[in-house]
Amino acid sequence: HKTMSEPAIPFPAPVNGAETKTKGDKKEKKVKPPPPGGYAKKPQLTKAERREMQEKQRALKSQATEGDSKKNSKEGNKNNQKSGGGGGGGSAHKGETGGGSAKSGNQSQNTTKTKEVIQPNKQLFNHLNAYSLKNSESIGLSSSLNDTHPAVAALGLRFADGSLRGANARCFAMLEAMKEVVRDYTTPPDKALERDLHKKIDRSFQFLTDCRPHSISMGNAKQFLRQVVSQLDSNLSESDAKSEILSEIDVFLKERIIVAGSIIANLAAAKIRDSGDVILTYGRSHAVEQILMNAHSLGKQFHVVVVEARAPPGVEGKGLLERLTSVGVSCTYVLLNAASYVMPHVTKVLLGAAAVTSNGAVLGRIGTAVVAMTAKCKNIPVIVTCETYKLCEKVPLDSIVSNELGDPADLERPDSESNHSNKSNKPRLLNLRYDLTPQKFVGMVVTEVGMIPPTAVPALIREYRRDAGIQSGSSDL
Repeated sequence: HKTMSEPAIPFPAPVNGAETKTKGDKKEKKVKPPPPGGYAKKPQLTKAERREMQEKQRALKSQATEGDSKKNSKEGNKNNQKSGGGGGGGSAHKGETGGGSAKSGNQSQNTTKTKEVIQPNKQLFNHLNAYSLKNSESIGLSSSLNDTHPAVAALGLRFADGSLRGANARCFAMLEAMKEVVRDYTTPPDKALERDLHKKIDRSFQFLTDCRPHSISMGNAKQFLRQVVSQLDSNLSESDAKSEILSEIDVFLKERIIVAGSIIANLAAAKIRDSGDVILTYGRSHAVEQILMNAHSLGKQFHVVVVEARAPPGVEGKGLLERLTSVGVSCTYVLLNAASYVMPHVTKVLLGAAAVTSNGAVLGRIGTAVVAMTAKCKNIPVIVTCETYKLCEKVPLDSIVSNELGDPADLERPDSESNHSNKSNKPRLLNLRYDLTPQKFVGMVVTEVGMIPPTAVPALIREYRRDAGIQSGSSDL
């Protein structure tokens, strides 16, 4: 084989007698010989001595940095005085240099100021709508009131002032107001009943939400009403369509709220044992009150511990206490901070719910989770009552992302104004209305279809949505 010989590349000759180094040449490192006595060993220090030495070094370093910053600031002030003391007779060059020194002094001052800026406090619940006290004057000035039915406006005022409370009561009143809206509705010319009535219902619902944020039960009821309107036969007359909507609302009120509550009361009352049961409940739930009244009507002897809700104080628990004692039920009335004291004497815990989510968690009035967790620590069964129309397919992990703010004045004592006369020292109060009880603290959920574990809630939600023809995720809650 013939190989192509590459032309040899001539290397440049060394300049000024310098010698070229080959790959074999190695640089010799100069090693400093040790002292004749050898190296002195460092003394071993204890942890306290090392810490003291480190603190001294930090103090010296901080003093050095402070001295440098003071020198820089003094030099900047001197340059500013020199540039400003020349008066109007200074040259343009001097004016420029004076301006430069002033800029450098300002920059050094700005850097020191930026270190002293305090960052604004980032509040944890800024994403929630701030509480605002609404009355007839503020609602009357609302622009959306012009197109609002009088029944809806009156109901919104009751929502705003807090005279109407409870998930069942609010949802029932909302559907009754929607019946008035449908009954007085007339289809405008050149418009379809389905589309225009949809808009009318949405505006009425939004007005109620502006007065007070709607509950999950109200959102489910609105979704049901929209489903009824969308499934109307287009060949029906206006009067027939309205009568069909009204009849569907009546069926929903009867089956999903009234009859469902009585079934839940009968099922849960059978779990109360005669002579010896001590039932603890929190606040005032309509379903729990109905259970206790049914058990008393059956002749059962039991004791009830009523734990007062946190806010508003003396409204919910006290009302339940008066109702039970009026029929002869033995009761004990305590505050929330005494729940752990009375819990060892309790045999069952009955709690109401504003909603039960798809992961089995219970959304209830603030303080429900504390009662449930206290009962779980004492191995006491927790029974939650909830109608199926309150089930929600959301999967919340905490009560921070979605909640409602109440009136902060409910948490203040009457003498708090004298103690906090200075507004700067006055604490900022946060009144949350709901909390979330995790699934592991709930033993059983009583519904109108039976007693189920909280893990079976997703299956029940799927069955109801399939029967109603609602697609998953279509709710606007």
